[in-house]
Amino acid sequence: MSQFWDQRYAGSEYAYGKEPNEFLKAEAARIPRGKVLCLAEGEGRNAAYLASLGHVVTAVDFSQEGVKKTQALAKERRVNVTSVHHDVTELDLGTACCQGIIAIFAHFFRSDRRALAARIVKALAPRGVLIIESYRPEQIALDTGGPKDLDLLPTLDELKQDFSALAFAVLRNAEREVNEGRLHAGPSATVQLVGIKPG
Repeated sequence: MSQFWDQRYAGSEYAYGKEPNEFLKAEAARIPRGKVLCLAEGEGRNAAYLASLGHVVTAVDFSQEGVKKTQALAKERRVNVTSVHHDVTELDLGTACCQGIIAIFAHFFRSDRRALAARIVKALAPRGVLIIESYRPEQIALDTGGPKDLDLLPTLDELKQDFSALAFAVLRNAEREVNEGRLHAGPSATVQLVGIKPG
């Protein structure tokens, strides 16, 4: 799988653009200043944006090409981002150490999602904020980006269950126009979540 993403991220073009995800941009002010972890961050567009807001950002991706592009974008934007080349599903995220955790169009198999969700909740500091936007199953019919495998597309109810330990500031299905690079373009069916760890 990492080879697939290395091929997608090879070259100078940013497959999903250089600008941050619109939902993240709208909700980022909720994140307390501090350490932010970006999961399956790809080419670094969201990590660079969060670093520009003053956060201490670590971007994790299992594509070496994605890591390289993240560092190139951080340099271009004159911000600091720490990159970690690792499979998110096998990474120790720490305990109560993150003021924010971001997973934007980070699609994991259902068999991995529950355990990963528990590690995410554990890693959030009290009052830490989780922001997720993901394609949901209805996206397949729209064919404007995202996985074609239903097992990689969470439903709102699944996210609600996986992150039940958090207080939801936002939890909704959204139908919106996504324009994030050539591979995420057009009418889209997503699920959006902002969860806050009690504390």
